[in-house]
Amino acid sequence: MSFFFFIHWGRKKILPPEEKGENSESNEIIIIPGAVEITLSSHDIVALNLDSPVEIKSSLQGIIEQIKTKEGLAILAHPSYLLKPYSRRTLLKLRGYLGMEIYNPSKIPWPESTRRWDFILTRKYGERIWGFTSDDMHDLKRDAGRAWVMVKAERNTLSSIFESLKQGSFYSTTGPLIEEIGSSTDCIQIKIKNPAKFKFIGYNHQILQVNFGKEAIYRIKPGDKYVRIEIKDLKDKKKAWTQPIFVHEGRIIYFPYFAKGEWLKGCLHLHTEIDGGTARLSEVTAWYKKHNYHFLAITEHNFITHPKYLVKIVP
Repeated sequence: MSFFFFIHWGRKKILPPEEKGENSESNEIIIIPGAVEITLSSHDIVALNLDSPVEIKSSLQGIIEQIKTKEGLAILAHPSYLLKPYSRRTLLKLRGYLGMEIYNPSKIPWPESTRRWDFILTRKYGERIWGFTSDDMHDLKRDAGRAWVMVKAERNTLSSIFESLKQGSFYSTTGPLIEEIGSSTDCIQIKIKNPAKFKFIGYNHQILQVNFGKEAIYRIKPGDKYVRIEIKDLKDKKKAWTQPIFVHEGRIIYFPYFAKGEWLKGCLHLHTEIDGGTARLSEVTAWYKKHNYHFLAITEHNFITHPKYLVKIVP
């Protein structure tokens, strides 16, 4: 039988004592509440915005449903990880998760999971399954800043960031930065800062078009079902990935980058000395703030982080 320890750390709060209001804006880095990496014997899941623990004796699908019931967000962690891979059969069975990590540099020899992503986008055509990257930081000097998400949000607030994540209004990157991305009913335009190779990728991992430069245009074809863009910097070979743009009968039916606002930089999967990491929280937040991050999720292994509490999940 599972049980839970609720630990109040008093002066050693897991997160900064000042809580951000739901709609407050600040120059301080936002710490996403209710974050945890749920570690199981066979798979891991990153959960955000939980208000209470989950029953981890449940099935994998049961855990995802609990996260949804608690109005949280579920992200499948490192699906190509050698020790805890998500098989194609498992991916087909699961429902209700927000997305999956498509690149996690901590999980060698296969940090990238875009083929699994395209597999599920193809087999579950129409489902909005978003692609995330994170540095999965355990060691600050070794890991920090290797991958992150850029969220297009109307305001620099927790509620606005969450809404954009749910709508897919973000891209994942290890370096390349998108300056503009837009669409008409049958055309996608993208512009980036530095010269790169653009690959427009579609149904069943098919390469639809390749361009080089700082800008690219893709015109929707009648057989397209979704189009996503993979960007590879020509100099340092670092990559970025857009979310899928859904298409039907030659027309765009869902374009995730409709939100107005600014691009906000964040990491949704990292660890401190509490469990799994080596650095203190103050060191972690200072490093990410110095490198222009707007938000972080502290995802300890089976510890739910919150501005006032640390909750330990014990199987």
